[in-house]
Amino acid sequence: MKKFLFFVVAATAMVLSACGSTTVSKEDVVSKALNADINSAEVNGKIDVKLDSNGEKLDQSVNLEMTYSQEPFLTYLKMGTVEGDMEIYIDKDNTYLLLPEMPSWVKTPTNDTAEFSELAAGQSIEEDLDKLRKFEELFELESVEDGYSLKVNLAEDANEEEFALVKEVLKDSVQEIEVEDVKIHTFDYILTLDKEYLLKSAVAKMDIDVTAEGETVNMITAVDVKYSNVNKVKEFKVPAEVVENAAEIAE
Repeated sequence: MKKFLFFVVAATAMVLSACGSTTVSKEDVVSKALNADINSAEVNGKIDVKLDSNGEKLDQSVNLEMTYSQEPFLTYLKMGTVEGDMEIYIDKDNTYLLLPEMPSWVKTPTNDTAEFSELAAGQSIEEDLDKLRKFEELFELESVEDGYSLKVNLAEDANEEEFALVKEVLKDSVQEIEVEDVKIHTFDYILTLDKEYLLKSAVAKMDIDVTAEGETVNMITAVDVKYSNVNKVKEFKVPAEVVENAAEIAE
């Protein structure tokens, strides 16, 4: 289960992305996207993952909802899986969790849940945009209705720099496991921006073999994430019944 979650997070961290002529250069679009100030957003996404390792197969789908506010800092995260729903509220002091195997809410200091805190702080969005800065030449710019599209399409004949992009995505997403080798079958990644250069959606489809800790896993993933109300989220709070009734997690 831990290894599966590892690959789901990796698939997720690749996300946190009418052909036609455009009068705006790719350099301008990338620069403005990187400099855009994102202080709140609502996120809805679906992740489908198929894993195959030595004939052992696992299929999983994850539905994701997230509402994020930078000031005051608060994030609500809901993930739906075949095991059940997970709900999380994260503020600067405490993380409140309701997990499938738990009958009621529990809480723990936010600095003890670093993996959730980074996601809640929008760090995955910053990391994805930073890849635009580092691998800008790999992306193709297209004009689309009400904005811009930046695409990367890779195949088995990917060059060294293209492999570096895929490996960096995995490295950033799965920090506790050393990725030893990656074989690309297909890797498609699309970031759509609005006219204000804010993220509207991220779509990723990949079929890759990942070798980590001596084990090779074929991972076929489809990710579709949509962003709405960017910088327009109304102030919200952790529900009083959650705050008042959440039990401390025993150390």
